[in-house]
Amino acid sequence: MLLAIYTVSFIDRNILYVVAPSIQAELKLNDAELGLLSGLAFALFYATMALPIARVAERRSRITLMAGALFLWSAMTAISGAASKFWHLFAARLGVGVGEGACTPCAQSIICDLYPPEKRATALSTYAIGVPLGILIGGMGGALAAEMVGWRGAFVIAAVPGLLLALILYLTVPEPVRGGCEPVAYVDNAAPSFLDVVRTLWRSPSFRHTAMGYAAAGIPGTSLQIFFIIFLVRVHGMEQFHAGMAYGLVAGITGAIGMFFGGRIVDFFGKRDIRAYGYVPAITFLCLPPLLIAALTRDSLFAMTAIIVIPAIVYVFNIGASYAVTNNLVEPRMRATTNAILLMIITLFSAGLGPALVGWASDALADWHFGGGYGTLCSGGAGATDAVRTRCAGAAAAGLRYALILASLFYLWGAVHYFRLAAIIRGEMSR
Repeated sequence: MLLAIYTVSFIDRNILYVVAPSIQAELKLNDAELGLLSGLAFALFYATMALPIARVAERRSRITLMAGALFLWSAMTAISGAASKFWHLFAARLGVGVGEGACTPCAQSIICDLYPPEKRATALSTYAIGVPLGILIGGMGGALAAEMVGWRGAFVIAAVPGLLLALILYLTVPEPVRGGCEPVAYVDNAAPSFLDVVRTLWRSPSFRHTAMGYAAAGIPGTSLQIFFIIFLVRVHGMEQFHAGMAYGLVAGITGAIGMFFGGRIVDFFGKRDIRAYGYVPAITFLCLPPLLIAALTRDSLFAMTAIIVIPAIVYVFNIGASYAVTNNLVEPRMRATTNAILLMIITLFSAGLGPALVGWASDALADWHFGGGYGTLCSGGAGATDAVRTRCAGAAAAGLRYALILASLFYLWGAVHYFRLAAIIRGEMSR
C-alpha cells in the first residue's frame, strides 16, 4: 500500500514535466518560470509542511494523516488542470506540496517499525521504487492522456488514483506498533520535543554529511527529471508525445532496477563493513558527471540513450543507504520528525534550488548563444520569421544542454560528503 501511494505521489509530480512543453506554449512561460513551477512552488510547502505534520505523526495515527494528505494533493493535482495563468498553476503546485509533505516522513517511520535495522536499506529502497514506477506510469500515461484530452485533462486523470487510494488506506490499513522491530527491547515513551530531535541530529556528523550529500546530488537528479522531456524535444526533435513515452519507459525501468538493487547492494556490503553506506553512493557519484556529459553532448538519440542508461540506474543508489543511516541514528518516536528534517533539506536544495538554477542558466546560456535579445525575440522559442525561429530553436537547445551539463557537476559535491560519511559512520554507530 505504501509503495502504491508513493507511486501515485510521483505520478502527480511527473505529470507536470510530461506536459511542460504544452504548458510553456499556452501560458508563454520561459525556462526560469518552468523551473519555479516544477521546483520551488512544490518544494516550498512540501519541505516546510513536512515538519509540523511529522510532529503530529509522532503522537497520532500516521495512517490517518497519510490518507488525508493523499486526498489533498490529489485534489490539488486535478485543480492544476484549471490554471490559466502562471500564478494559478503556481498556487495549485503549492497545494500539491502541502499534501505530499506528509507522505514520506510517515511512510518511512512506519517501514522502520516493520523491519529491523539490517534490512531497512532494502525495505526503504523497495518503497522508493515508487519513484520510477511513478515516472513510468506518469510519463507514458501522462503522454497518452495529454495526446487524447490535452494537458488540462491529463492533470484530472492523474488525480483519480490518489483519491481512490486515500479512501482505501483510511478504511483498511491499521496503524503498526511503534518500535516493533528494534534490536533491543523498546519502551514506547512520549515523543521527544522538536528541539530534542534537532539537537540529536545536529550533534551527528553522520546525519549532516548524509543530508548534504543527498541534497547536493538531488540538484542534478531533480533537474534532469524536470527538463529531460524538454531536452528530447529541443535537442533531438522529438514530439512531446513520443518524448513523454520514451522518458517514462526508460527512466521508469532504469530507476526501478536502480532502486531494487541499490538498497540490496548497500545492505549486502554494509553487513560486512558499515562504511559501505557511504562508499557506495560516493563512488557512484564520482562516475556520474563524465557519463552525463558524454550522454548530453551526443547528437545521436541512440548514442545518448545508450550512454544515459547507466547513470539512470545508479544515480539512486544513495537513497536506501541515506534513509537507513538516518533512521538508524534515532529512536522510533523521533523518526517521522527526523525524516521530515532530512526531506526538508533535500527538497529545498534539489527541487527548490536545482530546477530554478537550471532554468535560469538555460535562459542565460540561450541568450548568450543567440547573441542577445533571446528573451525578446524568442518567447517560448518562437520568432517572427523562419530564420529567427531557427536561431531561437538552436539557442534554446544549446542553453538547456549546457545548463544540464553544469548541473551534473553537483554530483562531485555529493561524493565528498558521502566519502566523509564513510570515514566517520563506524565510530558513530558503535556508540
